[in-house]
Amino acid sequence: MIVSVVNEVLDRIKTDNPTLNVLPAFPDTIPNFPCAVVEEGNIQAHEESIDSSGETHNNGSINIEIFTKGYLKMTNAKKISIGIDGLMSGEYGMKRTIGQPIPNFADSEIYRYKLTYSYVINKSKTIYRR
Repeated sequence: MIVSVVNEVLDRIKTDNPTLNVLPAFPDTIPNFPCAVVEEGNIQAHEESIDSSGETHNNGSINIEIFTKGYLKMTNAKKISIGIDGLMSGEYGMKRTIGQPIPNFADSEIYRYKLTYSYVINKSKTIYRR
């Protein structure tokens, strides 16, 4: 059993942030800024919930990287991350396991901030904090 909510999360971030370029994967070309890349992380069986009927829950994670440019790049990235965290932690009930800037050695003019959320999900897409 693999249950995923990454497409729902991606659509919701797009809806809640109309000026944010939200992508499902890292682009081949330079995107419009500000930009967020939303990717599904590891999904695995939640060992404690396996019974004779099989898997009933999965452990999952979602990685979100925010990219901004310009004079207020850190301030703008922080505002975006606070909004996304309200959705992920507040509404979806996921646990933030990473929230930190990432050095962008390829282009120091682009600020990069990473968020990672973990959760346990059942077949009916009920999410539990991990």
